[in-house]
Amino acid sequence: MMDSKPLRRGRRPDRHHTVNPALIVSGIPRLITFLQRTFDAVEVRRMALPDGAVIHAEVMIEDSLVMVMAPRPGARPMPCSLGIYVDDVDAAYARAMAEGARSIQEPADQFYGHRTARIEDPAGNQWTIHTVIEEVSPEELLHRSARIVGRKSN
Repeated sequence: MMDSKPLRRGRRPDRHHTVNPALIVSGIPRLITFLQRTFDAVEVRRMALPDGAVIHAEVMIEDSLVMVMAPRPGARPMPCSLGIYVDDVDAAYARAMAEGARSIQEPADQFYGHRTARIEDPAGNQWTIHTVIEEVSPEELLHRSARIVGRKSN
């Protein structure tokens, strides 16, 4: 049995931020593989029952910890929506499609200076994938927003 050391009250575990997303899914190993192949996630923890069923895992995607958990007995999976920044949205989108994601929105340039795509992973979570392509000043953002709202109201 591994020794555990108590944490000082109020301290977070290593790699954890103040807020960490938790994906409650069926098929944890499949989702971990998807995250590894699509977003270069690194698995840092896996907890399984004696029968091998994975009930909790943690992956790092760049600087962010993502927890992946099985639903508690009697509960259902709980899909969520996440945003992720990557260096190349088109390449990440292509990897996601190759790994079985469902396309919600193909990569496209946005008025606020990002190129984005939206996908649904095999567990039902939706991801908006962002690459910053332009730094837009607050004044320019207001101007662009007004043009878009004007087009929609006509």
